[in-house]
Amino acid sequence: MGIDFTGKFKKITKAFDVPYNFFRKGGISLSHAMWYLNDFGPMYFFELGDYEYLYQDRGGKDWFIDERGVKYIKDEFSKRLGIDDLGLRFSDIIDVYFNEGEPLNESVDKKERLFIDLLGEDLINSIQVITSYKQLPIGFLRHFGSSTIQSYIDAYGPLYYFVLDGENFVYKDREDYEMYINDKGKSYLEGEITDRLGLSDMGLNFSDVIDAFHNEGEPLNENVDKNKKFLTNLMGIDFTGNIEQVTSTYDVPMEFDNNISPVAINYYLNKFGPMYLFELDGIKYLYQDQDHGDFFIDDYGFYYNDEIPEQLGIDDLGLRFSDIINIFFNEEEDEVITEGKQDDMIERLLKSEGITYDINYKKRGYFNGDQLDSVDITFYYDYGNGRKPVAMKPVYFKTRGNKIIPYAEPILYGDFDWIFDVFEAIPLDALNKFFSDKAKAHLEDYLPIEYPFG
Repeated sequence: MGIDFTGKFKKITKAFDVPYNFFRKGGISLSHAMWYLNDFGPMYFFELGDYEYLYQDRGGKDWFIDERGVKYIKDEFSKRLGIDDLGLRFSDIIDVYFNEGEPLNESVDKKERLFIDLLGEDLINSIQVITSYKQLPIGFLRHFGSSTIQSYIDAYGPLYYFVLDGENFVYKDREDYEMYINDKGKSYLEGEITDRLGLSDMGLNFSDVIDAFHNEGEPLNENVDKNKKFLTNLMGIDFTGNIEQVTSTYDVPMEFDNNISPVAINYYLNKFGPMYLFELDGIKYLYQDQDHGDFFIDDYGFYYNDEIPEQLGIDDLGLRFSDIINIFFNEEEDEVITEGKQDDMIERLLKSEGITYDINYKKRGYFNGDQLDSVDITFYYDYGNGRKPVAMKPVYFKTRGNKIIPYAEPILYGDFDWIFDVFEAIPLDALNKFFSDKAKAHLEDYLPIEYPFG
C-alpha cells in the first residue's frame, strides 16, 4: 500500500467525536453524523495525503467522505492502495490495523527494574513461592514443625521465602497486615521489614514486590488491579475513575476556553489523537501523548513537560503519564455521560453554532384549578449582521403562592428539537431537560418578588 496505518485510525462512536474540520469545511453536519452512526455503526477517522477522511462499512460496502464533503462509494480507495487486486476491502485494513483491545504491560517490566535497583538482585533472586514445608530451610521446621507449616499453607495459601542480609524469612500477606517470620521463630511488626528495605518511604509494601515478580499466571484484570494498587501507593493518588477522555472540543471544560482555543484543541486531537482530562491538587489538566513526549496544560494556561511525572514520583520508574492512562483509564466507564458533562457539551454546541437565547418571565394564569407561571425562551442566531430572533418557546410550571410546587414537572407543548437543525444531534430528553432547567432557574429567581397583579 505504501503507507503504514498502525495507530493512524481513530474510532468514532459519537457525533461529537467527529473532528471539527468536517463541520467547519462543510464535509458533514452533526445531525448527519448522528444518523450515519445510528444506522450503520462506528466510523473511522484517518488522514491520507493532504486530506482527512471518515470511513464506514455500510452493509458490506465501503463508504468514505473527506473533510470537504466529497464522497467515495466505489473502488477509488481500494485501487489507490492496491488492495483491490488482493480482493480486499478497506474494512479488512481496519481489522488488521485497528486493535482497541491491545494490552499495554510495559509498566510491569519497569516496575521490576525499580525493585531490582531498590532491593538488589540477590534479594529478588532469593524469593521463592512455598507451597510445601519441604521447600523451606531446616531452621523453620525446627521452630514450627512440618505439620504446623503445612497446615498454615493449606489454610491460607502459599508463603514466600526470601533472604535479607543473610537472614532467612517467610512472608505472608494477610490482607489486614503483613506477616514476617525468620528461621529463628522471631516475628516482625508491621512496617519493620519494609522500613529496612526502603519500601515505606515510597508508600509500598512487600506484596508489591511479590506482585511484580510472581503474578505470571494471574488473569489480566487481576494483574491490572495490582498495578493500580502499586501506582496508587507510589503516587499518593488513585486515578481510578478520575480520568476522562477528550475526543472533541465539546469534551473540554469551559475553564480552559481562555487559555487554549478550540482551533488548537482540534489541531492537537487530529494530529496526536485523544487528550485526557484529570485533576491533581485542585487543578485541572489536559494531557496528551505527543510525538516529542508528554504534553500538559492546566486550566490557568501553564504548560508542563516532565514536572507532573516528577511530582507523582513515576519518573523514578522510567514511566510516562501515558502509562498511567493505560492502567487507570477505562474507556467503557468513560462512555457514561454525566448530566453535567452533557450540559457542558450543549453549551459548547450553542457557542460554536452562534446560537444564543434569552429567558423572560411571561405571565401567571390558571387552568383546571392549577396556578401556572410561565417563561418565554427566545432563541437568536447571528447571520453575520448581529443576532436576530429565530423562535420563541414558552415553558410552564405549576406554582403555589410564589413558589414552584416541589417535584412538579415542567409543562412543554412540543419539544425543542425543531428550532435548529443542529439540535437533532442532541438526545431529545437531554435537550428538553437542559432548557427546562434553565427556565426553572430563571423562574425561581423571579417568583420571590410579589406578583404585582395578585
